[in-house]
Amino acid sequence: MKRASRRFIKHLAVERNLSSYTVKGYESDIKKFDEFICRKFGKDLLPGDVTKEMVQDFVKYLADYGYRKKNGPASRARRLTVLRTFFKFLYREGLVRNNPTAELSVPRKVTCEAVLVILGKKGGLSKYYKTLLDQNVLIEQYEELRIVYVGMTRPRKILVLAVPDQTNKLAWEEKLLG
Repeated sequence: MKRASRRFIKHLAVERNLSSYTVKGYESDIKKFDEFICRKFGKDLLPGDVTKEMVQDFVKYLADYGYRKKNGPASRARRLTVLRTFFKFLYREGLVRNNPTAELSVPRKVTCEAVLVILGKKGGLSKYYKTLLDQNVLIEQYEELRIVYVGMTRPRKILVLAVPDQTNKLAWEEKLLG
């Protein structure tokens, strides 16, 4: 595993020309994964021996214990993203037959039934509010919703984006704040 990770780190620094801080972050995350794998499954594992379940065990370990403290969703997502990039590189280079991270998704920050986001001012194409429930609308008209949906939260049923103006500000405040 160490030889493969050195090759990957060299690829990040030389071929992808990433900053030294980014490369050190990747290196640290891969080292922590390698230490976890060695401690739990034995020192003789090669990258091709790593399974999806081992990666899932690592992510669960991060959530339950972490290194100095439990890792939150954002930290776990970052570390899983690093591992996905690492194994994608190894697969592309022919160093592993299967990518154990291929079917794993990055944990989202929040999953909930419904979300209402109120913005301070109106953006480009928005009206006073929007919902993903509307039909026959081009996605470009819902860019603000898409950003909120992808970047901040993952509602199961509905996402409403409200943009109050002075005319309806009091009504919104009364509805939301009681």
